[in-house]
Amino acid sequence: MRQLKCLSVIIVIEVFVENEGVIMKIQKANGRPPKVTYKTMIRVADALQHNSTIGEACRFAGISRNTYYTYMNNEVFAEKIVRAKENQNKVVFSFSTYF
Repeated sequence: MRQLKCLSVIIVIEVFVENEGVIMKIQKANGRPPKVTYKTMIRVADALQHNSTIGEACRFAGISRNTYYTYMNNEVFAEKIVRAKENQNKVVFSFSTYF
């Protein structure tokens, strides 16, 4: 009898954050895709920038508060959120199209 060895394939997803030149790497073995994508990150940041609470922003983006706080350990996500909170009191014109 032959024994088969299962090799796990590691998928590296690189998301280029526009205008910032930062690459967000998410490494996952075969399994679930990451919950927070670039689109989700933009939706959370946009909601926070328009004076929403964290809970409201998470509901708007379709993630849980626990996921939000877990992804705050990610440098790119945290930087985007901090920048959005800094711009809360400024006038923002957002022409983003979510597709």
